[in-house]
Amino acid sequence: MKLRRSSAALVVACTSIGMLATAPAIATTAQTPAAQTATATPGDTLQQRLDAILASPTVSDEVKAKVREISALLPSDFSEQMATTRARLGVGDTQWSQIAASAIDPDDYECSDTQLRDWMRGQTSDWGFAEVLIYSFMPWSDFVTYDALVYGSESKTATFGSDGEYTNLLRSQMKDLRDFWDVPGQDIELIPMHGGDVFADQERFARVLTFAFSGDPDEPIEPEVRELAGLLIDLLDVAPGLSDGNHPIFSFNAFAFDPQDTGLDVSKRIIMGDGIMEGMTGVGVGPKVGPRSILAHEYGHQVQYAHNLFESDLTGPEATRRTELMADAYGAYFLVHARGEALNQKRTLDGLRASYLVGDCGFTNPGHHGTPNQRAGAASWAVKQVNSAPDQGHILPTLTYADRFDAALPMITAPDAEE
Repeated sequence: MKLRRSSAALVVACTSIGMLATAPAIATTAQTPAAQTATATPGDTLQQRLDAILASPTVSDEVKAKVREISALLPSDFSEQMATTRARLGVGDTQWSQIAASAIDPDDYECSDTQLRDWMRGQTSDWGFAEVLIYSFMPWSDFVTYDALVYGSESKTATFGSDGEYTNLLRSQMKDLRDFWDVPGQDIELIPMHGGDVFADQERFARVLTFAFSGDPDEPIEPEVRELAGLLIDLLDVAPGLSDGNHPIFSFNAFAFDPQDTGLDVSKRIIMGDGIMEGMTGVGVGPKVGPRSILAHEYGHQVQYAHNLFESDLTGPEATRRTELMADAYGAYFLVHARGEALNQKRTLDGLRASYLVGDCGFTNPGHHGTPNQRAGAASWAVKQVNSAPDQGHILPTLTYADRFDAALPMITAPDAEE
């Protein structure tokens, strides 16, 4: 793949990207609130951001020179190449929220920001102009995602959490999940996503950039791409608040992936980002519950892939909401069931709170995952299925459980705002 140098500053659109679910290829637990926390003007093009950097009296001449070098090395059709790769993998960006029709009246629902979103905003509250501008300049989180999605693999040496603190917990639970549900699980890999690892290795980053531009994981790395990777790594160093990519915003995600129809020769997989697990712990959800809840939810998406449960009569935001609430229900059922994780009462409550915390108020967004109350309601419904079962040792077949959930969905999503 040969990079096409642009003769001047690029005139391409480049937004700060949050990962949005576009079933069936990728289903996510939560999207990063980067557009709210780190983007000064979300509608700006890369050209406008570049102009802002070059015009700013607070940016050094050295940084301006580096930015000019980066812009000259980027392909002239940078946005189109990135969009093509995202679309192939089923990754959507913030443009989808602009084309979705309203499916739900927000006035009918009790909905507000959760502690998790407040926590994430707090992680960027001390960012200065450099951090905001540099984070918004490139889709850094896309690069971190592709590193795990395309090149990651399950291994005995892989660690989960920024300090490896969740490694044993998640490995053990993954084994339990494979044994619990009646769908093949041995071909589903559990893979970590560490933001800083990508930007600590120029060759590794260059490989990811090559894939992002070409869509081919085996494409040879061109010298220009290697040079571009080095310049971008240097650019990250300019803003200490970005922590060389180790900031939780770079890996504030977890998702399930099925390669079917993507042309990508990888396994089914679940990606667990450090940032989202750190966030759960940061808001007081027990360290043994938050990551468990996330993994159980994402495995629920793998159950959906196995049975093509993404299909329904619903469309737009309501369709995605159903998908996410069903994954919540699968996850909570496993966590509470005697043959699953058998959480005690306190941890069950923490699990319900974890579901609540990842709710959102994006009613018109096709990536809408359900309000906080709806997320908690789906998990609470699942707990009732366990507790009311006459045989506490019986595990409901996955399709039977899906039918029950679909029958209960209108109750779970009923308007809850007080008149």
